[in-house]
Amino acid sequence: MTTVIGLQTERLSTSARVARISLAIAILVVFAAVFLSEPDSLPLPACAFRNLTGHSCFACGMTRSLHAIAHGEVLASVHYHLMGPLMFAVMLLGFLRWTAEGCSGRRIRAGIGAVARRWAMSAILVTWVLFGVIRLGVELAH
Repeated sequence: MTTVIGLQTERLSTSARVARISLAIAILVVFAAVFLSEPDSLPLPACAFRNLTGHSCFACGMTRSLHAIAHGEVLASVHYHLMGPLMFAVMLLGFLRWTAEGCSGRRIRAGIGAVARRWAMSAILVTWVLFGVIRLGVELAH
């Protein structure tokens, strides 16, 4: 294992490199789809929860949010789904990391500890759930 500017790296197998490049390509396809297409024209299934209840699920608006943020419309992105800009950033970081790992053949580990990672993931999950519950509550109140 090598440490370079706070990042730890280790060699990857060929199959791990292929997996990372495949993930990066998949994210690139998603970016292209949300950037080049209008959300209504994407061949995505309708939300089953919305069809059954008439109310938004926890992910409703995410496609529109990603489309808006891809076009630099931050406020519109947040309007469609609070977590859209964060998901876009996570996907972008994933794309960059997996591209770098796939091309270099080395796994990159940032210097963030397991506790900090758990706290961050918990905060994101709690925020997402609260957003969904509050949005559903507002919809039910109207």
